[in-house]
Amino acid sequence: MSEDADTVASNDIPQGTQTLARGLQIVSAVAHGSTTLKSVVDTTGIGRSSAHRMIQLLVHTGYLRHGSPGEFRLGPTLIEFGFTALNQDPLPVVARESLEALAARTQDTIHRRGW
Repeated sequence: MSEDADTVASNDIPQGTQTLARGLQIVSAVAHGSTTLKSVVDTTGIGRSSAHRMIQLLVHTGYLRHGSPGEFRLGPTLIEFGFTALNQDPLPVVARESLEALAARTQDTIHRRGW
């Protein structure tokens, strides 16, 4: 099992949220290259039938989509959420600390628009 699977299996998961955690684990597995049902099952340790049902729901809701036959990809819902997240925290805000450290190290100027 992957580190993500070990994390989900820990006792840190609030009571009654295991199904949600497994669904998120599947999305994470696909994001990290597990594109088939078999590879998702191998990566996450979730049972084949449970993983299949969850993948069907994730495809139906747009979190995953079908790729090549028998393969899955991240879906349009995640792309939409990604753009929303980006707009909530624009890149300059997210990268500020790193940019300031780079400017100090290189003795160069950074331009602070929108901070």
